[in-house]
Amino acid sequence: MNEFGKSGMIESLPIKLSGGDQPLYEEWLELDNGCLCCMAQDIAVRAIEDMVNKSPKQIDYLIIETSGLADASAVVSMFWLDQGLSSCLELDGVVTVVDAKFAEQNSIEFRCEWENQVALADVIILNKVYLVEKFAIDNVNKLIQGYNSHARIFYSNHSRVEVDSLLHLKSYSTHKPIRHSDCVHTSSTSISTVILDNIPSLSYELFQQWLVDNLWESSKSRQILQMKGCLFLSNSCYLIQSVNELYDLILIKDSILLSDVTSQLVLTRRSLNKEDILRELHGCQVV
Repeated sequence: MNEFGKSGMIESLPIKLSGGDQPLYEEWLELDNGCLCCMAQDIAVRAIEDMVNKSPKQIDYLIIETSGLADASAVVSMFWLDQGLSSCLELDGVVTVVDAKFAEQNSIEFRCEWENQVALADVIILNKVYLVEKFAIDNVNKLIQGYNSHARIFYSNHSRVEVDSLLHLKSYSTHKPIRHSDCVHTSSTSISTVILDNIPSLSYELFQQWLVDNLWESSKSRQILQMKGCLFLSNSCYLIQSVNELYDLILIKDSILLSDVTSQLVLTRRSLNKEDILRELHGCQVV
C-alpha cells in the first residue's frame, strides 16, 4: 500500500474487516511517505521479492497501486533497475485512472503529475462518467489524447471495468511487436505522442549515441518521456523501449516475429519537433 500521508490504518481497515478470522494478507507494507518511487524503493523491491518467494502458490499477476501523486515512470524503472526482481516478474503495462468530472481542473492544478501519469499510460480508465454530460466527456477525451493518443480508454463508474481489459497488455514484451495506428496530434499541450514509420536501417553505434544524447544529456533529458518500437540496427532487428533516462535494446531472434516486423518508433515527448527527430535519426543511417 503506497499512500501519501499517514492514512494506512484507514486504508487497510476494510481489507482487515473483510477477512474475518482469516486475514486476507500475510503482511501489510505501509509506506506512509508516499514514496514507492524513490526513498522507499529498496523496501518495496524486497517486499515484492519476499512475497513472490514465500507464496505457497504460483502468483499469476501482481498489481501495484500507487497514490495519486506518484511518478509512474519511477515505478516502471524499478523493474529494470533490480535484476533480482526482473528475473521473476515481467512488466506488463501502466493503467491510469482519470476523474471525468475534475479532469480539466486536475490537469491545471496538478499539471506535472497529471501529464506524466496520462502520458505513460497504456490503458486509461475514465471514471465517474455518470457525473458529466456527453459533451464534457468528449472534451476530456480530446484532452487525454492531446497527451497520449495510443492508450486505450475505457469508460467507467465506480472504477468498474472488465478485468481482462487491464491485464495481459504485454506493452513491454518482446513477444509482441509494437503496433499503433496512425494519429495526428493537434493539441497545444506540451506533451504529445508522435509515431515515426518506415525508419531506414540505422547504425547500432550511432543510434546508441543518439539515445545517450537525448535521454542523458542535461539539456534534452526528460523531453522524451517514453519510447517504444522496433528498429533495424546494423542488419539486426531490435525492440527499443525507454522510460525517462532508462532504455533497453533487445535483439529479436524469433523468425515468426521477424517476418511481421516493420520499423517504427512511438515517442511520448515534451516540446520536441517531429522533423528534428527524423533528421537526427537519418543521420544515424548505415553509411
